[in-house]
Amino acid sequence: MSACYLSRGGCARLIFVACFAVFQVGCGLTLQQRAAVERFSAATIDFATLTSSELVRSRTDVLEMNTLRVQLNDDTVKLDRKDAHFTVEQVKVRVDAMHALKEYAELLHTLVITSQQAQLQNAADSFVTSLRKVRA
Repeated sequence: MSACYLSRGGCARLIFVACFAVFQVGCGLTLQQRAAVERFSAATIDFATLTSSELVRSRTDVLEMNTLRVQLNDDTVKLDRKDAHFTVEQVKVRVDAMHALKEYAELLHTLVITSQQAQLQNAADSFVTSLRKVRA
C-alpha cells in the first residue's frame, strides 16, 4: 500500500516510524563512521583550542623579545612595530578563525551524538555566530 493512500493517522504513524528509524541509526552513519566523526571533532577541538592559545602566547613572546632587543640596543627593531607580524588585529583574525573551527567541530559532534532539536539548533547557531566574526 502506498503512503499516499494511507489514512491521515496511518500516514502520521509512518512518518513517525521513519523519523524514529533515522534517529536511531544516527542519520545513516555506521558505528565506525560515527566513531570517526567523534574522533575528528575531538581532535579538531583540541587543535583549535591549542592554536588559539599559542597565537596569543606567540604575540606576547614576540613583544617581550623585541622589548629585550631594544634594551640591548638592537637598532634593527622598530619601536613602533615591536609586535612585528603579531599585531592585535592579525592575531584576532586567526583566533576568530580557530574559534569558528572549534564551533564547527562541536556542531559535528552534536550532530553525531544527539537528535535533540534544541541542542542541534544551539550548536548550529554558535557555529554561524563564530563564522560571521571571521574576517576574510
